[in-house]
Amino acid sequence: MGNLANQLCESIRAADETARFHLDIFSRLVYADFVERNGDANRAAAIRLHAAIEESHPGLLLGPGQVRAWPPGPMEGWRQRIIPGYGRLARLWNRYARTWRATFRLSVGRNISFRAGLPWRFEGGTEAWPAKPRGELRVIRSWKLWAPAGHGPPSFPQGMLAGALEVSLAGLGWRGHVARLLDSGILPSDIVSLGITDGALEAVSAREILERPWPRLRRFDASANILRAEGAAEVWSLMSKTGIREIDLSRNNIGWGTEFFRDGGPPRLRVLRFAGNHAEARGTRIMAGAPCLGFLESIDWMGNSLAEHGAHAIAGWHAPSLRRLSLGSNHLGPDGAENIARARWMGRLVELDLAENSLRDEGMGKLAPSLGHRLKMLGLESNLLGGDSAGFLAACASRESLVWLEIGRNGLSSDGISKLSTETWPRLRYAGLMLNDIPPGASCPADRFPRLAPLRLARPGRPGDPGLGSPRLDP
Repeated sequence: MGNLANQLCESIRAADETARFHLDIFSRLVYADFVERNGDANRAAAIRLHAAIEESHPGLLLGPGQVRAWPPGPMEGWRQRIIPGYGRLARLWNRYARTWRATFRLSVGRNISFRAGLPWRFEGGTEAWPAKPRGELRVIRSWKLWAPAGHGPPSFPQGMLAGALEVSLAGLGWRGHVARLLDSGILPSDIVSLGITDGALEAVSAREILERPWPRLRRFDASANILRAEGAAEVWSLMSKTGIREIDLSRNNIGWGTEFFRDGGPPRLRVLRFAGNHAEARGTRIMAGAPCLGFLESIDWMGNSLAEHGAHAIAGWHAPSLRRLSLGSNHLGPDGAENIARARWMGRLVELDLAENSLRDEGMGKLAPSLGHRLKMLGLESNLLGGDSAGFLAACASRESLVWLEIGRNGLSSDGISKLSTETWPRLRYAGLMLNDIPPGASCPADRFPRLAPLRLARPGRPGDPGLGSPRLDP
């Protein structure tokens, strides 16, 4: 067990600095299944354990008492071998964290999150920053610093951020100061992830910041800056000279002005987040001519007021590499579902989120036949779905491949649960069914859900989210 624990620890430490910037939590769990099928059970266990650390809040790992939430069924042998080491590591790393806090007794200790027993992330406002920060903070790798309007940025000693892998600067108080941090050498240029959000970035200063060399930058977050179309076009143009793989332009009041996407873009870009910009059908139709659509693997187009015409426009996108798509909160109804079902990229999707629309049973009947055998994650929360939709899901091809299914906040009753249980869901590990019309004590046959984790109550990627979970499984 000692050798296995050491291997787990080594794998997790390595993942903290590499893989975590390329795979999200859900993708890592899918990848762990692949690794295990190829005969490397220890490595698969390390990947799953690291994903658990990512999910937990405030960033250490799930407590030893929660080990029962791991998937049952075919994973039972893995649980028996790994869980003792898992609990042992949890206790060890918690002791490391307590020792570190007791040794240095920093005034900002409550703002620090630990990973694998080491301080990893500092998150707080400028009011939390000490007048004379101590050198022990240099070991932190992830920083999120808030500076609201009227508060200037904190002072940093030289080298304080030298080891940072990701830095996020949020708030109006940072305006005009980011470039100075770069000039002074305090903010390193070799970070992997950079965020300038919540009013900290303005179009005027974007060029001064982004024209600098960023040799290792893979993720850039410019969300919630109200850049509008002109500012977003400036950021897009500047980013085309970098090697970034992910960009977030959400909540920037861009509207229809999506023409800038047609001007090339970062050549290695794979993830685009464009939520809450009210692009509507017109802006979505303009996006259809963007060269980046040819190589984007993940698109977040939530909250863009698509309605039925917008769904028709997005279905016309030529996106041969698309694997993950989020279309939540877009006023989509049955006709919108029919348009999406006709899209050429539907059969290639691994993840699809349609939460908070109005698909109804009619729309689900049109959408379900197009859900392909590659789909592993499906979000249908708050769509006015009833029992018929449960039947459509049980009959679709994705039932064989789905790992994660969220259908909470709909109108499912015990009849809907019965329809879901008419077929076997061989890979399903999470089913969100809360806030439906399911009576207390409702159950479903466990043999229909052999890998479901019935005690898991938190949505993957959203630690501590209450009100989500699965019905009780009959033995």
